[in-house]
This record gives sequence, C-alpha cells and structure tokens, in this order.
Amino acid sequence: MVSRAVDGLVSAWNQYDAERIAELFLPDAELVMPNGKVARSRAEIRQNLLEEWGGRLQDTTLSHVVEDVVLDSGTAVVKGKYRLNGVKILGFEKSPEGSFTIKHKKEQGRWMISKAELRRDNAS
Repeated sequence: MVSRAVDGLVSAWNQYDAERIAELFLPDAELVMPNGKVARSRAEIRQNLLEEWGGRLQDTTLSHVVEDVVLDSGTAVVKGKYRLNGVKILGFEKSPEGSFTIKHKKEQGRWMISKAELRRDNAS
C-alpha cells in the first residue's frame, strides 16, 4: 500500500537516516521543505536533510496522519498532516505542524516518491 511509503519516510526521519529517505525518492524527485527550500535530486535531498539535522532540526521526531490516498493507474497522491516535535528556536522548543502532499509513481513494483511538499500551518 502506498501509505506505507510515507510510514517508511517518517520512520527513517526518526532514525536520522538520510540515505534511506533519499532512496524512497525517484532520482529526479523534488522535495519542498516548509521553509521553502527545494531539493531536486536524491543527492540534494540527502544533503539538505543532513544540514537540517545538524542545525535546528537536530533531535527532532516526526509524526504523521494520512488523511487521503488517491490511486490512478501507476500514480498515487497521499495527503495528510505532520507534527515535528523538538524543534529548538532561540532556546525554546516548538512543535510545528502542517500538511503534506506526496506524489508517487510505481516503479518496478515499488511506490517511489516523485514529489513531496510540506507546508507549515500559520499557527506553528
């Protein structure tokens, strides 16, 4: 099921496994982070994650809820909500929340992410 790919991404985030996350994406995939930063390849995705984990996203944990899955002939779109616990800003801990849209393509029997976009809620 395609929502398991999202579960795998969250699990890899919580283990700080940038390599495993990058492998969930197609080679030319795009990742749009809540801060607007865009990565357009597995290598950029991996590098951006390592940079973020070395900064204010160090020691964070990610949780999510899938709200909708739309399947259509080898493609799928998964939408839901996320919460990022443990973000440190100016010595204070925050837990930003937002929504995500993750587009998948089925490649060799496996759901691969073609584009992931994360948006932060205005209240976060």
